[in-house]
Amino acid sequence: MAADRSKDTIDFKIVSFNCNGLREKAKRSRIFKLCDINSYDVVFLQETHINTLTESQRWESEWPGKCFWSHGTSQSRGVGILFSKRFKPVVDSV
Repeated sequence: MAADRSKDTIDFKIVSFNCNGLREKAKRSRIFKLCDINSYDVVFLQETHINTLTESQRWESEWPGKCFWSHGTSQSRGVGILFSKRFKPVVDSV
């Protein structure tokens, strides 16, 4: 008899966007709203064009869950990982 693994699994929704810039508040708001409407739990953002700590703090205040950012440079344009408020990530180490 096979073991019931349903207690060991968690369903969650993941999405990835190549944003080509999120510095405009209206564009950022549309992306964030789309993620909320579709109940995405984990959101990967590429080409955010985020490049300062001040920007990341402002953007974090607009997102209801946890955020992690890698700021861009002249050669890379920044990425982000967003977690919904329903999803509680555990970071073992950085």
